[in-house]
This record gives sequence, structure tokens and C-alpha cells, in this order.
Amino acid sequence: MAVEFEAEGAMGIHAALNAAIYPIPPDSPSDLCSQSFQPRLKRPMAKTLAQIEKQIQALQREADAIKASEKSGVVARIRDAIAHYSITAAELGLGADGAAAPRKTRGPNKVKKGDKKPAAEMKTPVAKYRDEAGNSWSGRGPKPKWFKAALDAGKKPEDLRA
Repeated sequence: MAVEFEAEGAMGIHAALNAAIYPIPPDSPSDLCSQSFQPRLKRPMAKTLAQIEKQIQALQREADAIKASEKSGVVARIRDAIAHYSITAAELGLGADGAAAPRKTRGPNKVKKGDKKPAAEMKTPVAKYRDEAGNSWSGRGPKPKWFKAALDAGKKPEDLRA
């Protein structure tokens, strides 16, 4: 696309370039065609930290104002829903005075499933097997040497039952 520059001076060239880059549609009003169309390009200026913090504070004040103006409407809708569904403070987890009810806790000695129990809660397993020498075994874990030796000697596990 060739652009012819018939205008005089720098402004004429500028107007001709703009007309070539930003053509005005033929169906637009005629008064727009006579006007010079020169778009302004805004380049972002570098801001300082202080300017950005000031802008953040202004936006925060604006957000707080919007939040405060919306709050009364939200409270009214919540009250309507509570009245409509007959919701009690206890169902919302609130005490009778409107304060949050204390949360249920597991207590200090409760342990999640799979976790090891504290030593105080662990019980000594009951002996299932016992020999004449006083050795005992609960039946858990690997077989002790005395149990293996008794089996090798011809005894049966039922003979060693405690």
C-alpha cells in the first residue's frame, strides 16, 4: 500500500500517516472525515514504591468502604435465611450468647489411627506360650529361640500353651 504525502509540513505528514494507518470508514458521518485523527499513545511511567504503596492504601480504603456498604445487606439476608429455616445458634456452632462454642478436642492422650501409642497406654501382651523354665511368648513377632528349640525337641505348640 503506497501512501502519498501531499500535505505540507510535519503535521501534514503526520495526518497523512494517521489516515493511512487508521482509515475512517466510508459510512461514517462527514464531519469526522474533516477532523484530524491522531491517537495518543500512553506509555506507562515508572512508579516509585511510595507511589504504589499510596495507590494500594487508596484501593484498600475503597475496598473497605464497599465492604461496609454491602455488609448490612448480607446481614439482612442471613437473618432472613435463619428465620426461614429456623436455624439455631447451636446449629451454627455458636453458644447461647452468640460467641463461638468451644471446639471438641481429642484430648492429650488420644492418638490417630496408625500412630504409635504413648508408652503409658501400651499394655504388656498376655503370654500364650510358656515352658518349664519360665520363658514366655505372646505369639507375636518372630519365634524365640527357646520356642524353636522346644519344637525341635518334639514338642507341639499346643503343649506349650499357657
